[in-house]
Amino acid sequence: MKIRSRIVLSLLAVFAHVLAASGNPALGQGITRDSLGGSKSEYGAILDDVEVGISTSNVGLLAKHFAPQVGINLRGDENGTFSSNQAYYVLMKFFRTRKFARLQFSTVGASDSNPYATGGVEFMYKGAKARAQVYVALMIEGRKHVITQLSIY
Repeated sequence: MKIRSRIVLSLLAVFAHVLAASGNPALGQGITRDSLGGSKSEYGAILDDVEVGISTSNVGLLAKHFAPQVGINLRGDENGTFSSNQAYYVLMKFFRTRKFARLQFSTVGASDSNPYATGGVEFMYKGAKARAQVYVALMIEGRKHVITQLSIY
């Protein structure tokens, strides 16, 4: 019972921290990733996989979280709504010609039903250094969050 009380108190402290960091009593919309402290939300692991997947061009880390239909917008490449399988191959082709640096999301929209994250990342393309903005949106499908939108622009 003491463990349960500590967990509840920890969760309340994290919630208070998130609200205070956001300065917005409307559940901390648009908070920064750092203000989440060390806690992981249910969708935090998905966002971590997106960061690592893009940084290492590991499409598998992204694809395991795809919704059946995914909106993909890629600068200088494909744009549209694709099945999860098609999205996998579209991203494979995209990553084959680009080498990304480490992506770290700078903003996370802390909504349990429709979270999103954005962040900037540098990459190499045809020998030139460029910078892109990454946007990922999630929604609940069944009992878990899935990626419904991924933009690298």
